[in-house]
Amino acid sequence: MPYNAPDVLNEDRLAMRFLKWGLPLLILVVGVGVFWGFLVTSEAPEPLRPVNRAPVVSVQAAVVTSASPTLRIFGRMEAPTMSVLTAGVEADVVAVKALEGDAVRRGREMIVLDDVDAALATLQRRAEWAEIEALLESDRIRLQSDEAALKTEEALLALAHKAVERAAQLARSKAGSEAALDQAVRDEERQRLAVIQRRQAIDDAPARRRQLQARGERAEAAVKRAERAQRRTRVTAPFDGRITEVMVSVGDRTNLGSRLIELYDVSRLELRAQVPNAHIAALQRALDSEQPIIAVAANPDPAHDEPLEFVLQRLSAQVAAGQGGIDAFFRARHSDDDGDDGGRLPAPGGTLEINLTLSPLDNVVLLSPDSLYGRARIYLVRDDALHSRTVRRLGQLSDDHGRQMLIVDGAGFAAGDEILNSRLPQAINGLAVRVAR
Repeated sequence: MPYNAPDVLNEDRLAMRFLKWGLPLLILVVGVGVFWGFLVTSEAPEPLRPVNRAPVVSVQAAVVTSASPTLRIFGRMEAPTMSVLTAGVEADVVAVKALEGDAVRRGREMIVLDDVDAALATLQRRAEWAEIEALLESDRIRLQSDEAALKTEEALLALAHKAVERAAQLARSKAGSEAALDQAVRDEERQRLAVIQRRQAIDDAPARRRQLQARGERAEAAVKRAERAQRRTRVTAPFDGRITEVMVSVGDRTNLGSRLIELYDVSRLELRAQVPNAHIAALQRALDSEQPIIAVAANPDPAHDEPLEFVLQRLSAQVAAGQGGIDAFFRARHSDDDGDDGGRLPAPGGTLEINLTLSPLDNVVLLSPDSLYGRARIYLVRDDALHSRTVRRLGQLSDDHGRQMLIVDGAGFAAGDEILNSRLPQAINGLAVRVAR
C-alpha cells in the first residue's frame, strides 16, 4: 500500500486536539457526575450540639467551733529604762572599765574618776562637823558651870543684902556713916546684876544648844554630801543592763553633770506593736479581765530554736495622727528581775514579726482563703450548683499545719453545708459544678 502523508498528518492533528480539549472536558463531565451521584445518595449529617462540661470543684464541710484569732504584726523593741549616768564631781577620768555593747551586772564599776579633791572636801567637812560637836560639849559644860555659879552668886547677893541692912541700922543710930551705907547698897546692886547675868546665861543655854545643833546638822549633811560625791568618783551600774554608749575616755576632765555613760535595763525591755482598731476592744476586755494575751515571735538568734513569747501589758492612751491602730506594749513572758531574758531579746530598735493570739471566739467557722470571694462572699454547693452567701469575717489563724485559715461568724450555717473551696474565675450564683469526691 502506498504511503499517504497528508492522511497521517490529519490523524495527528485530530489526536492533538482531543488531548488538548476533549480529554479535560471528559474528565470534568465524569467528575461532576460522580459528585452529583454522591450528593444524591448521601444522608444529611446530624447538627453539632454543645457539650455542657461543669467544672470540678472541691468543697469543705462547715464545722461550727471555737477558735482564737491570730494577728501577724511587726513590733519594735524599746527600753523604757534608758539611763544616762553623769559626773557628780569635777574630776579627771582615770579609768574606763566598760565599753559599748558590754553587758553589766548591778554594782559593777564602769568608770573611775580621780577622788583626791573629793577626799579633801570630805576631810574638811568632817573637821567642821567635829568642831560643832566640840562646841556642843563646851556649851554643856558651860551650862553646868553657870548653874553652880548661880548658887554662889545668889548666896553672895544674900550676904550683900544683909550688909546693907546692918549699914542702915548703924547709920540710923549714928554709929555708922552714910558713906558706908552707900557702899553697901552699891555692892548689893552689883551682886544683883551678877545674878541676873548668870541667870540669863542659863536661860540662853537651850537657844545656844539648838543653834549649835542646827550647825551640827548642816555640818553632818555637808559631810554626807562630800562622802556621796567621793563615792560618785566610782561610777557603777545601777541595774543589770547593757551599755549603749560611753562618752568619756581616760584623761578627760568632767564637770558637774557631764554625761559619762548610757545603758538600759535588760529586764525592762518592751515590744511595741501597732494593733488595728478592729481588735482594740477585744484586747482591752482581756486586760480588764486579767486574761493573758500571748504573742509569739521567731527567735532571731540561730543558736536558739525556742520561740520568744511576750505577754500584753498595756495599751497606749492615745492614737497617733495618721495611724490606723493603737500601740500595744508587751513584756517577755518569762522575764524576771535577774534580767535573764535580756540576752535572748533583740536590742532596742530591733524589729520582730509576732503572731498575736486573741481571746477565743465561739460559734465560728474556719475557712480556707480560697473559699472567700471579694471581701465577704462565699459559695455553698447545693444540688450541684453554687449559692452565694455573705459572711462576717472575725479574723484569721494558723492551723496545726501552718496554713492560714479565715474565721467567719458561724451564725446561719447548718451541719453538712458544703462550702466551695476552689478558685473559679467565673463563679456566679447558680453556676453548675461537679464536686470531686
